[in-house]
Amino acid sequence: MEITRSDRRLLAALQCDARQSVSELARQLGLSRTTVQKRLAQ
Repeated sequence: MEITRSDRRLLAALQCDARQSVSELARQLGLSRTTVQKRLAQ
């Protein structure tokens, strides 16, 4: 699996606050909630 720019941004956001909800992460990153959930599952 290749780590994309979005994946790196998601990891950085989680490093800052790993307790954020999926919805909050999606809003912060400008991604859909479903996309964030799938990326976290991988």
